[in-house]
Amino acid sequence: DQEGWLPDLALRMGAKLPNADNKKRLGTDKTDVFLDLIIGRHYEKVSTSFNIGIGFLDNPRLVGPPQDDVVTYGAAIVYKATEKFDIAGEVNGAVSDDSLNELSTLMGAFRYHWKSLRFYVGLSTGLVDRSEDVGAVVGVTWMK
Repeated sequence: DQEGWLPDLALRMGAKLPNADNKKRLGTDKTDVFLDLIIGRHYEKVSTSFNIGIGFLDNPRLVGPPQDDVVTYGAAIVYKATEKFDIAGEVNGAVSDDSLNELSTLMGAFRYHWKSLRFYVGLSTGLVDRSEDVGAVVGVTWMK
């Protein structure tokens, strides 16, 4: 937790498991592992977060190196417009020696608070060639 001049700090570890078929272009049939350092700071109406990490991606192709290590990054800002309504922006991506694994995305979103639930909707666009052209996100989170 943020205390005095110290920001929020977190270490996140994640994995993508090989549960989708590469031949059907639904996945890679490979395991990828990620490790991120997350730094956050909260102010009266604005919250910021930054993350930097590394991803160890197993190569699903038959040629090339067996693994591609990527540097992951992200930065987000959330503005508390009202007691129940937030506006958010985010940029995130991965940098790699292999252009197939380079991506970067810019997203804008709105979030509505109701009791312990947060509903959100957003749009995104890719910033580099291998990223998606346009995307949408809709979701709900539960907070204690």
